[in-house]
Amino acid sequence: MPTQSAGEPIGILTRVDIPLSTGAQMLIAAIRKSMPL
Repeated sequence: MPTQSAGEPIGILTRVDIPLSTGAQMLIAAIRKSMPL
């Protein structure tokens, strides 16, 4: 994955529908909660 702005990898992670570890799922859920969208 090429180097991108801080927001891009998070946006990709929240959009890509792939099996994730429980820790990653919890992290993404927390990120989504903290985001205004």
